[in-house]
Parts: sequence; C-alpha cells; structure tokens
Amino acid sequence: MKGFDSKFSDFPDYILGITKRFGRIVASPLWIVITQRILSFGLPHLSW
Repeated sequence: MKGFDSKFSDFPDYILGITKRFGRIVASPLWIVITQRILSFGLPHLSW
C-alpha cells in the first residue's frame, strides 16, 4: 500500500507540470471538464 501511496503522491506534481506547460494554451473551462471526467472515471476504480 505504501508503494501505491508514493506513486499517487507523485501524481499531483505530474499534473502541475502539465498545467504549467499547457495551462495557458488549453482553455481553462475545457481543462476543468477534462480533469473532472478523468477524476470521475478514475476515482471509482481507485476507491476499491
């Protein structure tokens, strides 16, 4: 479980890196919709 936590803790930094590079290029509303869809799809699978 610790291995999973360590990978998950690195995930926000990866997202921040993407948003810093493409945040100004991609429209914010579109990015929010994409992130919400990814989270709504991923979280149910991670919750088990």
